[in-house]
Amino acid sequence: MSNVFLTVVTRTCQRPVQLSENIQSVKAQTDHDLEQIFIVDREKKGIQEADKSFPKHLGRVHGDFVFILDDDCWLINNQFVEHLKAFKEQEPKAHVIMFKSVRPKGPPSNETIFPAHHVWGKTPLHGTTNCLCYTIANDIWKRNIEGFGVKPWGGDWWFLDRVLHEGHKIFWLDELMAESRQLGRGKIFETVGPGWFERVAKSEGLINLGNDDWRLRLKG
Repeated sequence: MSNVFLTVVTRTCQRPVQLSENIQSVKAQTDHDLEQIFIVDREKKGIQEADKSFPKHLGRVHGDFVFILDDDCWLINNQFVEHLKAFKEQEPKAHVIMFKSVRPKGPPSNETIFPAHHVWGKTPLHGTTNCLCYTIANDIWKRNIEGFGVKPWGGDWWFLDRVLHEGHKIFWLDELMAESRQLGRGKIFETVGPGWFERVAKSEGLINLGNDDWRLRLKG
């Protein structure tokens, strides 16, 4: 498959209704220069296994940039891809782009907008951002993605921390892009039966390139 501007990586586990809404938010993008790939957990293995799963799928990621949008999240800006492209044109050296997302209130602060306001434009601290707040160039993403699985919690932070320790500068795009339904992954599941993902795949027009390589292809 030829390169696209953005790969959206979606981990999903027994949330077909939310997954459909997630996919619809990707389909609603004004710029279709993207692919969405799916990492399907049919056994509820939990967040540790989810965090460790990324390196197994590196060969499926073709975008110039990579963004994680799990099944309990969705894009709230239908110009997300369009605005990322425009920003990249203005800032050619931008390989780590930080933007804003909405999340439920909860620890370590009661803020609903991430990154937290007191770190905007600065070096983020643990607990002040999440994976809905950044997109990272493909080669940097692949080189550091194992950082997601180094500890049993906070994978999105430890991955970003590893990227920053590699010496990359954050470029700040002051726009609200995505929203999460819950704090953390794996807390709220839906009642499903066997084949729940395949039913979503059929209804949303996903394709399987073989070996469970499910994806949404909007360009070409």
